[in-house]
Amino acid sequence: MDGTSWDEEVLQDLFDDREQSLIKQIPVNIDQTTDFVFWCKESTGLYTIKSAYHALQDLKGLTNDVDASVFWKILWSLKLPPKIKNLMWRVGSSCLPTLAQLASKFVPVNTRCPLCDELDETISHVLLTCRAIKQVWERVGIGTSALTAGSSWLYCIIIGPAKNLKRTILAIYKLYTSPKSVSISNQPAELSEPFLSSNSLVSFHQC
Repeated sequence: MDGTSWDEEVLQDLFDDREQSLIKQIPVNIDQTTDFVFWCKESTGLYTIKSAYHALQDLKGLTNDVDASVFWKILWSLKLPPKIKNLMWRVGSSCLPTLAQLASKFVPVNTRCPLCDELDETISHVLLTCRAIKQVWERVGIGTSALTAGSSWLYCIIIGPAKNLKRTILAIYKLYTSPKSVSISNQPAELSEPFLSSNSLVSFHQC
């Protein structure tokens, strides 16, 4: 950078076309003061692990240490198979490989939800807000109207009333691991009331 504009030769050597375009959109400081790295989550501008942790929790919908601690404590204390807890951890950590998530990592995929073909397949969409998924929730007697459709929806489930908690988590597990069993035109037999009965839950505990 010569003080008034970005050095395009350097940008071309270091970055791809997309990144070059994004960098060029950043205003250049023309008052000739020395640039320095500033961490926006601290008033001092200095990076700290604590502030980074809070920033990550905010992104996940867990607003503070107490909320996050209670959330994970309740989740890990549930008497459920490790594979189900692991999936819930991945959901709570926003690291499920949905189509939208893959696209954000520059994987060339069509991000449209394959079930409804209306919206992008995000975590909350594929597990909660897709109209095909909503039909399943209603069919098994767990409506979605009381849940938050956003980054905090899982938090609302875990921290909320204990009624149907395990049942809801089991439904989430089956929705994610058996997506092809759900469709708007076909009966979601694998996710029907009998499947989510107490006997089914007991059998899952023995996995």
